[in-house]
Amino acid sequence: METIISKERLRDPDFIRDHLVMHVVGAEKEKEKLEGFPVIQVEDLLLVFRIALPIMESHTMYLTLNADMLKELGWTTEQLYEEARCCAPINAPAILKPMQTMLMDMCAPSEREEWKNLFETGSSANVDRGPELYVGTVEEGGRGAACIFYPEFMKEAARKLGGFYILPSSIHEVILVRDTADVKPLDLRRMVREINATVVSREDVLTDSVYHYSLKTKVFRRCLES
Repeated sequence: METIISKERLRDPDFIRDHLVMHVVGAEKEKEKLEGFPVIQVEDLLLVFRIALPIMESHTMYLTLNADMLKELGWTTEQLYEEARCCAPINAPAILKPMQTMLMDMCAPSEREEWKNLFETGSSANVDRGPELYVGTVEEGGRGAACIFYPEFMKEAARKLGGFYILPSSIHEVILVRDTADVKPLDLRRMVREINATVVSREDVLTDSVYHYSLKTKVFRRCLES
């Protein structure tokens, strides 16, 4: 089944709101390709605005909003960003789960009890549990790293973790790490670089950076090397 969008639909603000989503890409890698498109840059990340259109039961087509479309709507880039911050969490709801829960969800039912025992406090297995990790993405699973620009997602993450670091594991999801004295940003960045170089496919790499969200100031920033 194909989806045909009329020009009238693309001029309809309500239609756009009902299908508007945000995707995030690395500025260094994608800025040249996106020249002429309305984007918002935050640190070394670019927010891209798209219309999500289901074309089959499990497939979605994405149409990137361009400057001409924005002009037809009578919106500025800043207005588009504010609309997306309101609409994207509805059109592509975020998920925030502990890493162990996410892993268990991916396991076959026969393996889940073994994973549960491994992760439970006081498990008989003598395993170093390490820092508390959460995974952030969207329900569809694809291109979910932009969830960190959903205001309510960040509030919920701060309620669970306090201040935290954000590791861009790919364009599809992020990993959140509680900010404690034992967690070093430089170590996290080395880990992100290594994983990007050896595990993540080139097209799915977001950035090699690590980010921090402060519970006190509510500020999102990139951790610079020192």
